[in-house]
Amino acid sequence: MSSGHLRDKRQVSVGLRKPHVQSSDIPSPLYTFQYASSRDGIDSNLLILLHGMGDKCAPFFKFAERMQLPQTAILALQAPVPIMDFGFCWFESFDEDGELLAPSLSRYQSLKAVREGLESLINDVLVQPSFGWQRDRIFLLGFAQGGTVALDLALHGSGRLAGVISISGTLTEEELDVHVGDPVRADIARQTPILLTHGTKDEMIPIAEAHNRFDRLVRLVPEHPSLRLLQFPKGCKMIDSPEEMRAVMTFFSERLYLRNLAMENTPGIIPLF
Repeated sequence: MSSGHLRDKRQVSVGLRKPHVQSSDIPSPLYTFQYASSRDGIDSNLLILLHGMGDKCAPFFKFAERMQLPQTAILALQAPVPIMDFGFCWFESFDEDGELLAPSLSRYQSLKAVREGLESLINDVLVQPSFGWQRDRIFLLGFAQGGTVALDLALHGSGRLAGVISISGTLTEEELDVHVGDPVRADIARQTPILLTHGTKDEMIPIAEAHNRFDRLVRLVPEHPSLRLLQFPKGCKMIDSPEEMRAVMTFFSERLYLRNLAMENTPGIIPLF
């Protein structure tokens, strides 16, 4: 396991395991993280985890370890903005009096900076030959504010991802307004499968508001082939029931890229990748 606040590009990544992510590889402002290769020794997919406001990356790293997704390395990132002694958040969230910020240009610009950092991490580091990941085999899973960041990258990023899961997170008002009617943005966003789960007892974003924002997201990316919102009887919590966990694992099982090493090693078989 690697931890840090990503490694110099010494060679092209080959074989079943990717090089470990190191602190020197991570672009600003995403310096702190935990990384581990897949337990089965085959790094075909990468799961990036984004925690909620006021938390740190460590609990989400442990959660991903418990999931034991096959042929999937994990990278849990820590948000860059400290909240006094209460952990970290992904973008500007409080005013100088400690009150939650209303929708604003400054809040959107702060979120946009995190998006640019994630895009740099993926495009300038992870998919380069020294690591060898493919963008369409990279998943994002975020909780609450981390889910907002994951959805933002799906909507405003530069290309397809393997999939995005947002637990108790929605797009902000600013994100929903900024690309209304943009057909180019919609075409890119339609390429990434998206799953949202939300609690019917959520006190932060009531379920009615979650449905309202989801409906607006659907209008931004009409005819998206894989965009779903599922609701579960819970508050603003991480995955909280076997039913919700089953929905998340089904999403992964339908989209993980899994290599068949037995077939690859059979004489006379020519791999088509």
